[in-house]
Amino acid sequence: SDVSDRLYSASICQDPAHFSQTMLDLQNDGCSNDFLAFELIPNVARRLGASWVDDVISFADVSIGCARLQSALRKLPDDIPRYVDACDGVELNCLVLVPAGAQHTMGAMVLAKQLRQARQRVVIELTAQEATLSLLAKQHDFDVVLISASCSEDPADIQSLIQTCRNYWSACRVIVGGSFCDLSESDLGTVLADRLTNDWQEALDLTSRDFTRAHVSILD
Repeated sequence: SDVSDRLYSASICQDPAHFSQTMLDLQNDGCSNDFLAFELIPNVARRLGASWVDDVISFADVSIGCARLQSALRKLPDDIPRYVDACDGVELNCLVLVPAGAQHTMGAMVLAKQLRQARQRVVIELTAQEATLSLLAKQHDFDVVLISASCSEDPADIQSLIQTCRNYWSACRVIVGGSFCDLSESDLGTVLADRLTNDWQEALDLTSRDFTRAHVSILD
């Protein structure tokens, strides 16, 4: 589409001011923050990745382009929450994480924004490993951990990360999403997550049911 082409070209333009102006122009042309955050920016990021794989642009181009897109995503304010009844009024403490060393952070950032739009409390960690999780455990108690993983990740490493999360937050649900879910059943079978899904609503539903049951039990 025209808007996708405009943002794609601006993301790899040598003049960084052109990208900022393009974002402003798109907003002035009527593109909502939600459309930019959840549709246009992820679409352009995928186009950049595909162009690099097809040897149309350089690794430097895709790196600069994705960095600009992520910066723009962070700066976009949240619109009026779209998912008011996402968890039947339950507010969960959510940790969105990406394994340390992974090159895919856009999906996790978009997910975190969606969860905030659903009025959930969200912490995002883009370099998850023992040391960073240990620090988080001293400050937060999470109801659900959502791991964004790609198909290039080693299932054994993801399982190790899941176990680390459970060591720190024993009662939390651990959900794995991303292209990792496209791996074969034999590979996925070694990863003992509570759920493998790219549907954030499903992940919240699973966790909110636990949350509700736990509080009913306390009241009883």
